[in-house]
Amino acid sequence: MGNLKINHVAVWILVVVNLIVAFLWYAPFVFGNQWMQLLGKTEEDLAAASPLNYIVAIITAIAMTYSLAWLFKRLNIDTTLKGLLYSLFFCVVYFFLQTITIGLFSLRPLALSFIDGGMYLVNFVIAGLLLGSWKKYEVAASEVEENS
Repeated sequence: MGNLKINHVAVWILVVVNLIVAFLWYAPFVFGNQWMQLLGKTEEDLAAASPLNYIVAIITAIAMTYSLAWLFKRLNIDTTLKGLLYSLFFCVVYFFLQTITIGLFSLRPLALSFIDGGMYLVNFVIAGLLLGSWKKYEVAASEVEENS
């Protein structure tokens, strides 16, 4: 069967999904209004935000998704269940708990950390499910010769 490879198509789909989830997560009809209120910001404040914010968000989505795909390849995550469990583990340990800790030391409301951390959790679950189930293998040279 060969060794696992990074599935670049899956990664780029997940980059787009990551951005869509974030857009919807912070939309007024989901958590946007509550999030702005907890931050003490208005829609005008957010409208005045730099375009650099969006560039950073895209770069972050690319880095997060490729690093998760690379970890899955290195750890030989080859099932949907393993993908889900590992992505949950990575998210909770490296993002969710850190988001809560930073929020607490920044004297921000705990609900704000749960909104921000929840968005990461949803994105990691989706990424873990897709990367764990949609595998790509590199074919060994010996397999190519056998099939010839």
